[in-house]
Amino acid sequence: MAQNLGNLFIDGESVIEDETGNHTFSSTTGVSISSAQSKYGDSSLYFNGTGGAGITIASSDIFDAAYWTIDFWVRLDDASRTHDMIWGGGSDPVNNAFTPYFYGTLNRLQLEGLKDGGSAGHYFENFNMVSNVWTHIAIIKNGSDTSCLVFKNGVSMPSSGSWGGGWPDAHGSNPVSIGYTPYYSSLGLKGYMDNFRITKGTALWTENFDV
Repeated sequence: MAQNLGNLFIDGESVIEDETGNHTFSSTTGVSISSAQSKYGDSSLYFNGTGGAGITIASSDIFDAAYWTIDFWVRLDDASRTHDMIWGGGSDPVNNAFTPYFYGTLNRLQLEGLKDGGSAGHYFENFNMVSNVWTHIAIIKNGSDTSCLVFKNGVSMPSSGSWGGGWPDAHGSNPVSIGYTPYYSSLGLKGYMDNFRITKGTALWTENFDV
């Protein structure tokens, strides 16, 4: 899967950097390269789970407004944690922000955000993440203003419900973050990530695929 590096690609090897050369990181607090676990190669990124721990990307030129794909491998330390944040970004962290995260106590993947000052999003129940197991996740916007596609290990996961009006906008002018979000500043991802990729302007998958 690393053959298409997309608009941003972090493989967790040797240094924490965007392998495409498109983006610089203004902060990598609480993130380290670890040889303890890896999906590919000899190492991966380890996020320590503390608030504000993650990778902050200075550039805002990450997403197309209508089509994009976030995909990555993740190995959660404890899949029962309430919040393991994946991403934070948007045109306004208070009024228009997009925040996907694992909601372990409810066995969900939740795509949450703020739209014009009000809460909006979708949730995917019976997500069944397992502690200490590598899992591939893909979150895809395929032209819709009201929903995203979600795949777990290449299998489409049906949305269980939604709330709020409209859809949070991931495409914005502010810096964006991996492993935490300013919206939930006290929470972070705890576990490993490998081959984190964002592909701008393209929905890489719209049906089940092999991983």
